[in-house]
Amino acid sequence: MKQHAGDKDIPLEINSQVYTTLASILSAQIEVLEELTRLGEQKTAAITSEEPRQLEEVAAAELAQVEQLNRWEQQRLRLIGAVEQQAAQLLGHDMRFTLQDLIQLASVSEQRTLQEFHSRLDQLAQRLEQVSALNQKLLAHSLAVVNFSLEVLTGSQQTAPTYDRPGRGKGAKTSARVLDAKA
Repeated sequence: MKQHAGDKDIPLEINSQVYTTLASILSAQIEVLEELTRLGEQKTAAITSEEPRQLEEVAAAELAQVEQLNRWEQQRLRLIGAVEQQAAQLLGHDMRFTLQDLIQLASVSEQRTLQEFHSRLDQLAQRLEQVSALNQKLLAHSLAVVNFSLEVLTGSQQTAPTYDRPGRGKGAKTSARVLDAKA
């Protein structure tokens, strides 16, 4: 059974190089998240201005940044894994470390720096989530508009409007929505 490092005090001294490396990784992750947020905002502009080529370019740039973020995250996980291994050898049982656990084990100056990075990462992740949610809504709306336009152009309709209760079969049903049928 693995024990979580936050569960108790650990008599473990971690080399300051680990914290320097961790700070470098977190700093790089911050840069990538800042870029992803900027790209998300560009995506919002591309969606609202109905520029499909720009949207395609932004999506490709986002993919490259996500891949970079994944590489940095793998490095962070390897670093934490090495600390967990060191702790297991020293203490005689497996330990799990979160970023917050490592921050608590650091010196006061390292704690301050790492905590600032941790807070910035949280802020950026929340902002990116907000931008992504907005873009998802905008894309859904754009898709609905395109679908409606295709229905108008092709003469397709869902159900003729009636004043009867839904599901009663009064309206004339026609073909499925154009894009839904294709998907």
